[in-house]
Amino acid sequence: MIENGIWIMYLRKSRQDDPNESVSEVLAKHERQLQEFAERELGGRIATENVYREIGSGESISERSEIQKVLARLEDPEVLGVVCIEPSRLTRGSLRECSEIIEKFQYSRSL
Repeated sequence: MIENGIWIMYLRKSRQDDPNESVSEVLAKHERQLQEFAERELGGRIATENVYREIGSGESISERSEIQKVLARLEDPEVLGVVCIEPSRLTRGSLRECSEIIEKFQYSRSL
């Protein structure tokens, strides 16, 4: 918990990442960068239980278990928002699914 609320971290390797780095190397690098951001901008580190690491690959939300968990967590009013390396990590595939993710953030008032 950071400053009166919970922040979530979502990590996923993208096709844009260095192909010579393993999934675990990319996720570890991004987690370090995001924890530094959280300490600097949010007032503390994001708790381990609030870090979601998408290991597998999937074109749709139904194939990505960790994003499903993140979206479910947005229903908790204590969740202030989600940090990720870039917004494109949250979604891939269809515009319909992109819209679904945007709506989850909008209706939950999460950042």
